[in-house]
Amino acid sequence: MRIAGRSLPLAILLGLSAALNLYEPAQPGSVSPAPEKRVAAPSSADASAPSCETQLALSRAEVTMLRSELGERLTLMERFDRGKKDANSDRRFRSHIERILRDAGISDWELECRDQICKVHALAEDMEWLRMISLDKEMRGSFRSYQAIGGSPDAGEKRRWDDAVFQLNPED
Repeated sequence: MRIAGRSLPLAILLGLSAALNLYEPAQPGSVSPAPEKRVAAPSSADASAPSCETQLALSRAEVTMLRSELGERLTLMERFDRGKKDANSDRRFRSHIERILRDAGISDWELECRDQICKVHALAEDMEWLRMISLDKEMRGSFRSYQAIGGSPDAGEKRRWDDAVFQLNPED
C-alpha cells in the first residue's frame, strides 16, 4: 500500500482510530469500582521512602562524583578553562615565572591561575623558556605536570605566542 500526499494524515487518523477501538470501555450497567481516595501519609509512616533532604544529599554526592570523574578525563587546558581564579596559586608561581622568563630574555608574557592550574602565555622565538621552567631547581616539586600548546607567529615575526599550563602541587 502506498501512502502519498494528503492521504498520509488520513492513514494516521485511521491507525489511531483502530488503536482506540481496541480499548473497550466498561459495558453500560456494569459496576465500576469506587474512585480511589488518596490520602497523604505522614513521612514517618513509610520509612522506605527517602526524605527530600536525603534525596538532595544523594544527588549532590552523585554530582560531586561525576564532576570528579569528568575532571580526571579533561586535559589541563580544559580544566583551566573551567576553573575559578586562584590568587593564591598566582602568588606562589608568579615570582618564579618572572625570574625564569627574565633570564630567558622574554618580556612579553602573561600569567593566570585557576584552581591550582597556571597558564603562562609568552611571546618568544622558541619554547626554550618551557625547558628552563621544567629544569629550574626552585620550581622543582612545585608542579606535577604541564601541557604545552604551540602558538602561531605574531604578525609575520619569528616570535610567536605559546601557552603552557602547569598543574601545581598543593601547598604543604
